[in-house]
Amino acid sequence: MREPARRQGRELTPQLAALDQADFERLSATEAALVRSYYGLDGNPQSTKQELALRFGLSVWKVDSGLKRALTVLVAPESVGALGPEAHRQQRRDRIAQRRRESGRPLASALHDLGTDAFEKLGALERELAQRYYGIGGERRWTRRELAREFGMSTGRVEDLVNAAVRTLTGMDVAPRFDRPCAVCGGSFTVRSRVSRRRTCGAGCEGELKRAAGRASGRARRTDPLVS
Repeated sequence: MREPARRQGRELTPQLAALDQADFERLSATEAALVRSYYGLDGNPQSTKQELALRFGLSVWKVDSGLKRALTVLVAPESVGALGPEAHRQQRRDRIAQRRRESGRPLASALHDLGTDAFEKLGALERELAQRYYGIGGERRWTRRELAREFGMSTGRVEDLVNAAVRTLTGMDVAPRFDRPCAVCGGSFTVRSRVSRRRTCGAGCEGELKRAAGRASGRARRTDPLVS
């Protein structure tokens, strides 16, 4: 889309650009990010509502209503009390959802302090996942489930790639470790992700588990009357 077209309907840009950070803190994190992206604040290029809908996983109608609510608070704060009950409930739901997104993200402050340039050392996929998961560069914070759906992978794979990115950027291992009993020998081993499918302590037991599964499958075929 040509830049003149993007600027249409954004007459409030100078007024919004003059606001303090404290003004935006009255919004939910999602609404603040929508306003900054749509109006091109902080030096970012302006985004269309369609682009924001794709980026934030919302409908265009949701983006539009979110922008309207945000402008009501930012431009005419004295009218906030005039918002309807549903608007207030939506703002509360947005704040609760954002608090949930912010929980369980180790080293989030350290990553934000690095700035977006530091992420250039990562591969494209790791960079995109880490920036979305931690809300870097004006992005809202995505959940692992949302990222898994967006990029067509498991949540465990998302977690592994994000943790690898954090290790590269900070030199610190943030992945939790979970103890499990080996399905073959009963010994204890650790995995880095709670959704890991690993069931054995090492290659030897893994081979034995596969051989046992093969023997069980062979017995099932021999006893199945439908198998000739």
